[in-house]
Amino acid sequence: MNFYLTDFYTFQMIFSVIFFAIIAYRDRTRIILLAQFLFNHKYSLIYHRSDKLIYKFFSFTNTLIIKSTILSFWFYGLYGKMSVFIFIKIMILLSLLFALKISCIYFITYTFELKDYGKKYFYNYSSVLFALSLLFFPLIFISSYVKEGQLINDLGTYIFYCYCFIYFISKFIFIKRLNLMSNRLIFYNILYLCGLELFPYFLILKLVNSNMIY
Repeated sequence: MNFYLTDFYTFQMIFSVIFFAIIAYRDRTRIILLAQFLFNHKYSLIYHRSDKLIYKFFSFTNTLIIKSTILSFWFYGLYGKMSVFIFIKIMILLSLLFALKISCIYFITYTFELKDYGKKYFYNYSSVLFALSLLFFPLIFISSYVKEGQLINDLGTYIFYCYCFIYFISKFIFIKRLNLMSNRLIFYNILYLCGLELFPYFLILKLVNSNMIY
């Protein structure tokens, strides 16, 4: 529990609060559409490809913080401990996973002459992660600071499982939205879900487990 009371963790929560507050102040419609992203594609029509590089950087950083925190909840619930070193390791592994996944998607789409799908996938995938960050940040914040963080013991693991469930549901939603469920692409979808989604996370769990156990 000590980790979730450190200045390092608090700074990350402050970063996310400021980031969401700035977006809400400058463009409230964006927040509303983002919260509806899984069921409404207006966000992708309005905002995709128009964002500046600085926004993409801060958006990625914020998403990385939220996703790393949720994954750390699972490890904390399993082993009862978390540290700055392990948390940073989680962030690095998730960053490498993101870069590898996007590289593989672009390689596959260019190989099979599906360049437009590759670009659409990147925009939709990034937006899904951002939308989930927006939806789960209030739960993370409340769990971290109500009752001095004791709610992490009670809710942390459930937050992780809920995030995973909604994440994989969202994958099917936007794969269908991109019309990638045709017969000739079903095999590639299955290969993608198994190879680029499930296996890398098992690898992350194994690598982080080595630090949790020893």
